[in-house]
Amino acid sequence: MTDTGRAMLNRSAILRNAWKAYRASVYARGPFDRIAFGRALTMAWNRAKRAAAVEAERARRAAEEEAEIAARGDEADDYEFSPLEQAIRATSYLPAHMSAAAAEARIRSAYAARGIHA
Repeated sequence: MTDTGRAMLNRSAILRNAWKAYRASVYARGPFDRIAFGRALTMAWNRAKRAAAVEAERARRAAEEEAEIAARGDEADDYEFSPLEQAIRATSYLPAHMSAAAAEARIRSAYAARGIHA
């Protein structure tokens, strides 16, 4: 993170991804097309920014959870989550396009099939 609170993005990786996307496109078959490469570069920057935002949100949620556990005191330190509870808690970090409720239902049914209940 920089002093402004924004994550530093790996510019060389972004440029490599842009070249990879450009070469995979239809435009790469002819002479170099600046407009097509510009679009590929813009898409690569947007993907990197979204990935950084997701990672920052994940870190923020983890920090909030740690603060919540610390605020609860010593009794929280003694509690061990079962594998079922750990798997269900992990669904809260799924991307927006994935349904946490559906993932939780799949996890519960998989554990129920093994005879394990929460």
